[in-house]
Amino acid sequence: PELVEELATAWRQAVRLRTHDFLGKPGVLLSGGADSRGMLFALENRSRAACITFYDEPNPELATARRLASAAGAEHQAWQRDPEFYGESAAETVRISGGTWSLAHGHQTGFLDRLDGLGLGTLMTGCCADWMFKGLSFNRQAPGILRWKLPVTRLARFAHEHYVPHYRLRAPWQAAIVQRLGAWALAATVLQ
Repeated sequence: PELVEELATAWRQAVRLRTHDFLGKPGVLLSGGADSRGMLFALENRSRAACITFYDEPNPELATARRLASAAGAEHQAWQRDPEFYGESAAETVRISGGTWSLAHGHQTGFLDRLDGLGLGTLMTGCCADWMFKGLSFNRQAPGILRWKLPVTRLARFAHEHYVPHYRLRAPWQAAIVQRLGAWALAATVLQ
């Protein structure tokens, strides 16, 4: 219980720091999950929030997001992606990310004009919180039998690619990247 309260306090503080009134209206990319739900309900003044849910077809997650926004007293908009959404926004996703994102992760890219039109001061997404809840930032591996993965995980050796695989470059560029990532990891450890 103590760790849960510490996490909740840290979460509320992080949201408060990013949603001061002087920053403008906060936006929340709201799904039905614990990650974005935590963002919305950590807001001190939920009625100021604009909640947006992206969806392909109406589904239980969209219905949950609508109920959550209603319970919070927040505005909610549901924006439907067409079947070509990711393909049509691929060039913009590559431009924005400098080619470092997977096109499948450009969830907002095709909606940038609409998002800009909302005049939000802050736009929060629960993606990183989702990674935390799922333990994706831990270096875990699922042991397998032949080609089937077992529904358990175990910690593995440290690797920089914890969620999305990195693509290897030719030497000496790959060695330079690994060295730079190692320096960042060391600096983060020292700063703690």
